[in-house]
Amino acid sequence: PVRAVAVENTNRAAQNINGDDLLPGAFAKIYVLDYQPAVLADIKFNQKPTFTGIFQTVALADAEFEGLENNFAVEVTGYLNIPKTNNYVFRLLCDDGAMLWIDDKLTVEYDGLHGADPRDGELSLEAGLHPFKIQYFQAGGGKVLRLEWSSPDIGEFQTVPATVFKHAK
Repeated sequence: PVRAVAVENTNRAAQNINGDDLLPGAFAKIYVLDYQPAVLADIKFNQKPTFTGIFQTVALADAEFEGLENNFAVEVTGYLNIPKTNNYVFRLLCDDGAMLWIDDKLTVEYDGLHGADPRDGELSLEAGLHPFKIQYFQAGGGKVLRLEWSSPDIGEFQTVPATVFKHAK
């Protein structure tokens, strides 16, 4: 079953961010772990990452993890450049656990060990830049992390496009 979290108040766009100070893509920190996590709380995301990089989109499956097999975590941060004030449903498809925060609000929670099933959360967002964070871990088995969205204007769920992701210089 798909679980949705509805938020009634429109989240305002970040007022103190200048779009000229941002670059395309989202900032990613990758942590290679020497233990098998069972939940996100098992991971110290404030430690020094093993690797960092830029994700153009958040649409990763087995091959895109480039040699990362098991026991790793990823934190993706930046801004979503929302094109139009609207209600948006965000979907995380993940194997294993992941959580999505938008405007510092937990929007989608799908923690723990599981297969690649979707979980949804709905927000009303004002057009403009909104900070986001995804935390994800992989313990064993298949590897998937994908962020999708839908709105009355977008229609069916689709991967959030690269043009929406921004990160600080």
